[in-house]
Amino acid sequence: MSFIPSARSGGGGGNNEDALLQSCYQRCFEVAKDERIRSIAFPAISTGVYGFPKQRAAVIALESMFQAQDYFERIIAVCFSEADAQMYRKVAGEKGLPAE
Repeated sequence: MSFIPSARSGGGGGNNEDALLQSCYQRCFEVAKDERIRSIAFPAISTGVYGFPKQRAAVIALESMFQAQDYFERIIAVCFSEADAQMYRKVAGEKGLPAE
């Protein structure tokens, strides 16, 4: 079974984009729990064509993943490039969150 999350916002700051992106992750976790899914992976939601700033998105993603970690066996952040992966590791380190 697959669920593909999507948050369509440019991340410019005028439309509550941070909260919308966080709610996208939260809703994905809720659906996964309802379906008894124990392992979940996320792309960098909304950072491609929708242009959400990658660093802000990484903070929101990692904080959301950290908050949901007690239920899930694995939560994976899938990064498009090594540069994106390094940024996720840096943000995780700055926030004191596990990076691997």
